[in-house]
Amino acid sequence: MKKITIIFVLLCVGFTANAQEKFSFGLKAGTNFSWVIGAPSFELSPRVGFHFGVMSELSLSKRFSLQAELLYSQQGGTRKQTIKSTAGSFTQSTEYHFDYVNLPILAKYYLTKGWSVEAGPQIGVLLSASEKRNNTELDIRSRFEYVDFSAAFGTSYKFDNGLNLNARYHFSISSMINSSARSPSFYNGVLQLSVGYFF
Repeated sequence: MKKITIIFVLLCVGFTANAQEKFSFGLKAGTNFSWVIGAPSFELSPRVGFHFGVMSELSLSKRFSLQAELLYSQQGGTRKQTIKSTAGSFTQSTEYHFDYVNLPILAKYYLTKGWSVEAGPQIGVLLSASEKRNNTELDIRSRFEYVDFSAAFGTSYKFDNGLNLNARYHFSISSMINSSARSPSFYNGVLQLSVGYFF
C-alpha cells in the first residue's frame, strides 16, 4: 500500500515539474460490476461494489495524454456449481469478496474535444479476500496473490467545467491463485462506471 502511494505521488510530482500547465488533478468514484472468471463449468454472477480515489492527467499533445489513478476497489463475484451425488444434484453458491488498491496507468487518445479512448496496464494490491458459502465466511487472502496484474481499456468524456464521465473494463492477465493453493485458476473481470472531477 505504501509503495503504491509513493509511486503515485512521484508520478504527480514528475508531471507537475515537467509540464505544470498541462497537468490536471481530480477525484473520482463509481460503481463496480465484477466477476470471478475461471473454469467454464461455473455459472457467474457479478458482485456490485464501488470504487473511489484520485486521478491525474498529463497532456502530451492535442490528442494524446497519460492518466494515472490510485483507487480503492471492491471486486469479486458469485460462482454457482451443480454438484451431483448418489442422492441427486444440487446447486452450490459461493460468494467471493476481494478488496484492492489499484494503480492504472493509461494512455489516452482524444477522438474529439472531450471524448477519449484509453488503455494500459494496472497493478492491484489485495487488501482482503473472503469466501462465503452456506452462511459461513472464511478469510482466504493467503490463497491469492497479493499483487494482481491487469489490462484496462475504456472511454471517457471530459466537459469544459472539469466534470469527467468514464466507462472502463479491466481483467487479470495472470491467475489470482498463488502457487501453494490447489484451486482452479481465477481471474478478475471488472466493469467500472465512474464520475469524476478535474480541478
